[in-house]
Amino acid sequence: MFRVVLPACEEPAYVLDPETSLPAFDPSYGTSGRYTFGRIPARGADWRINNAGWISAFDYDPRAEGDSTLRVAVLGDSFVENFYTDLDHHVDALLDGMLGPGSDAWGFGRSGAYLYQYVIMAREIDSLYDPDVFVIFLNNNDVRSSLADFGTPTRYYFQIASSDTGYVEIPPAPFSRSGFRKLLRRSALLRYLTINTKLGWFAEVQLERGTDGLAGTLAEARADTATVRILRDAADWMLGRLREEHPGKSFVFVGDVLRPPLYAGETGSLEYVDCGLVRVLCDSLPGMRYLDLEPVYREAWARDGLLFEYGNNWHWNAYGNRIICEALAGFLEDEGLLGRRETARVPGPGNRREPGL
Repeated sequence: MFRVVLPACEEPAYVLDPETSLPAFDPSYGTSGRYTFGRIPARGADWRINNAGWISAFDYDPRAEGDSTLRVAVLGDSFVENFYTDLDHHVDALLDGMLGPGSDAWGFGRSGAYLYQYVIMAREIDSLYDPDVFVIFLNNNDVRSSLADFGTPTRYYFQIASSDTGYVEIPPAPFSRSGFRKLLRRSALLRYLTINTKLGWFAEVQLERGTDGLAGTLAEARADTATVRILRDAADWMLGRLREEHPGKSFVFVGDVLRPPLYAGETGSLEYVDCGLVRVLCDSLPGMRYLDLEPVYREAWARDGLLFEYGNNWHWNAYGNRIICEALAGFLEDEGLLGRRETARVPGPGNRREPGL
């Protein structure tokens, strides 16, 4: 029943890399599968863990000597990791095709990640793959969740805490899964009951789609000057770390906004507080740029009248991914970030490859 008629969701599982304390997929849970969602899982999307341990249609390799390919590293949470959409409609695959030959766009998505985790991820990504541009997707609570004093403790990700000298880094605590838990995951019935029947009831979805007064709540949050000041200082520190640790690299932050009021025709600002703080900081920091998705959404909604997400969860669908990538590709070009390296490009493992399972 739950393998053929109502196929239960198949998903990989995270472990912490003992050397980097970064989350990675445990290959013993499988390296490919089909992620179904909803109580009646009529459709789903195939996923695949690539050679470097990320959900992507591409394999990632270190840059070959003399390789002048422009590399764009796309960092984000579950919107970039994206188990809900087929691989060829992921943000990295669509952007890679739009940028064309001589460019790579590689996705580095981790579900539930936030701004400071991207600071940690950027270190590893830069040391391994030497990208030219970092694109970092933001949504609600990216700054707040980075702070141990505000955010919810997580078993996978780093956080920061204020100190007399600024901020200190708090790594995740090591953990392990029992063999019994792994055995339970082999049951299609249990996967259906624990994943499919609960999908779409995440706290974030309830908050954004089930709370009529959320726009008012955002306005109240902006008016909380004491909290905004704390978040702004933390965001300034985190962006400063990115600039210091990656000299000469460009950063583009892509800020999401609240979408239900947009569909309802509301005209006021729908910007998340955390995104707004990063946007303001980017205006004054060299090498930092910000793409606001609100005008992108408004134009596409007025033209097409199509939702950017799925009916039972808040993640972008294939149409939403395409609209966002079109705007991002144009933004990168307008900002002059698509120039090539001066070194000669040679055939090698660092060059662009076609997506494929």
